[in-house]
Amino acid sequence: MIDEEGNVSNKRLCVKDLVAKSEPDGTWIILDFNKDQCAIGQASGLLAGYLGVIIRMFKDFPIIFESWKDIPADTKTNFYESKIKRHFLVDDGRDK
Repeated sequence: MIDEEGNVSNKRLCVKDLVAKSEPDGTWIILDFNKDQCAIGQASGLLAGYLGVIIRMFKDFPIIFESWKDIPADTKTNFYESKIKRHFLVDDGRDK
């Protein structure tokens, strides 16, 4: 985890902690990426679990889309800004 002041700390989290967190609290989970821009390390499992839960809620991504490529870019950007960046520290240019 990293806070607004740049302090890094370790914290044990589970997916339900992220789903239950309704407001930003000034801390983010640090994601590491490999050369292919794939999330790696322990935080990658937390990201995958979190995405699995919120995607199944269908509110943001209705099941009418057959492919990720069919979802409008602005829908994906809004989801990224409101769901991913709320919990995870990512590089908008490279990791988005």
